[in-house]
Amino acid sequence: MSDDDSNMIDEYQLISPIATGSTTQVWEVQEGGPGGRTLAMKLMLANVPDKAAAKATLRMEAAVGKTLDHPNIIRNEKLVIGRDHSYLLMEYFRAVNVKLQIKGEPAALQSRIAKYIEGTCQAMAHLHQKGWIHRDFKPENVLMNRAGEVKLIDFSLAMHPPGALSKLMGGGSVKVIQGTRMYLAPETILKRTLSFQTDMYSYGVTLFEIVTGGKMPFQGSTPQELLQKHIAMEPPMASSLNPNVTPEMDRVIQKLMAKKPQNRYKDFQEINSELRRIRIFKEDVVPKALDNEKLSEEAKIIETLGEVQVDSRADVLRQQMIRDNPELGARHAAELERRKQAKAKKAAAAQAPQTRPGSPPPTAQRPQPAGGMPPQSLPPGMMPPGAMPQNPYAPSPYGPPGNLPPNAYPPGMTPAAMVPPGMVPPGMVPPGMMPPGSVPPGMLPPGSMPPGSMPPGSMPPGSMPQPGIPPQGAPRPAQPGFPAQMPRPAGSAAPIPNAPPAGVSMPSQNPPMAGRPPQAMPPKPPGPGQVPPRPSAPHPTARGSGSSDDDLEVMTELPDVI
Repeated sequence: MSDDDSNMIDEYQLISPIATGSTTQVWEVQEGGPGGRTLAMKLMLANVPDKAAAKATLRMEAAVGKTLDHPNIIRNEKLVIGRDHSYLLMEYFRAVNVKLQIKGEPAALQSRIAKYIEGTCQAMAHLHQKGWIHRDFKPENVLMNRAGEVKLIDFSLAMHPPGALSKLMGGGSVKVIQGTRMYLAPETILKRTLSFQTDMYSYGVTLFEIVTGGKMPFQGSTPQELLQKHIAMEPPMASSLNPNVTPEMDRVIQKLMAKKPQNRYKDFQEINSELRRIRIFKEDVVPKALDNEKLSEEAKIIETLGEVQVDSRADVLRQQMIRDNPELGARHAAELERRKQAKAKKAAAAQAPQTRPGSPPPTAQRPQPAGGMPPQSLPPGMMPPGAMPQNPYAPSPYGPPGNLPPNAYPPGMTPAAMVPPGMVPPGMVPPGMMPPGSVPPGMLPPGSMPPGSMPPGSMPPGSMPQPGIPPQGAPRPAQPGFPAQMPRPAGSAAPIPNAPPAGVSMPSQNPPMAGRPPQAMPPKPPGPGQVPPRPSAPHPTARGSGSSDDDLEVMTELPDVI
């Protein structure tokens, strides 16, 4: 037998499972194979212990469906009860049940709550008009798509309310509690006579769950505790769990969940009119923009795999898709692992120190001057943004040139390599300038006397001082409006106007013109009685052909002027 034959039930091909219950499983099927109509098949499981009861339930649901004809109620197609297969064919409505939407997208569902209320109230009103009590109203039994279209499903527990004669004779009471504990009305738990108001209690619990984003009015550690709260405890206000719920909505839910059926609404038309009149939320709920808005339903189910575990159409479909398609499961596992690694990498990058490629470690950075910003290491020839070239011979907060700490430069860098283009490294003499302490040709060194001259304060032999005229070098007397000149101590240097501070050399009086190489000044011929100057030796800081920056001496201060 081929695989196609194994996936066929009569003339219907099984496509994918939708939901699984205790006795039945709902499938998406195609009538007559590919190209035929798409339907939903409620198929009785083969391993059901009581097949007779399961078949009776299918017959009951088919009988209820025959009497119903409403756009908000799922439509029945055909019932088949056979020896090998028993199933009920229904209209196929492609949508996720409301329970899954509460767990996955509560804000999106709240934004469409008006359409949910309209569709469910109309469906329940039609069901009651046909004389049926649903008895199992809950979010799992309501399908709703993104357009707001609603379909009510599952009438397996539906029953007619007892008539007047039955009530008079004491009949019509529930013998077996059936339904879902979270939504059971007190009269169902107490096995009392049911009415159309029984569905209203379950409807109120569902509204409470929707407006609070998935919270239930009652919870218990045991089933008995939960049922006891339904009987004796008043439900909390929905606004206590969601402050956006209006007081008017609180009153509607409280009336729907009244302990006594006669204190609830008359019918669902009244409920619909009341909910139309009031404002449900104080502020309109705007769902978050979802990246999967344009994805198909199957893609969204795969994306949320493992996040929602409910016995619903989507949960069963996820499990079946992974089971039938191992490659799809492997892709999903790989995607989860990729997201995990990307998250770990992002967290590690956020904790790692932010350093640029090629920058020195923090211990190799230049020390920070007092009151300044910490210097940044830059490649050779580059300067920080907004910085101006500085005179390498100007006073520096780091001390005289050449006295920087050993870790002031990046590894492998020298002071000369750190100087921007166009600047002179520390210890070097700019073109056109004289080394510190040297004397230009034709000039006498400081403190020396020309031949034949006399020291200050002395007189030629045989000369006499003239009265009223102080000898040379003696302090002059004070004159009106001028301070007296104080005598200088012996051996002190005479003050030189506008003299540079120690450690700074004076620029040349004749700087070279732009575009011309620097030219040395020709020596002046000696005057009468002068001694020709001796050629001066090169300064120890002058660059030689075979010298290097590491071998050069650095003069830290100028000699005193004598």
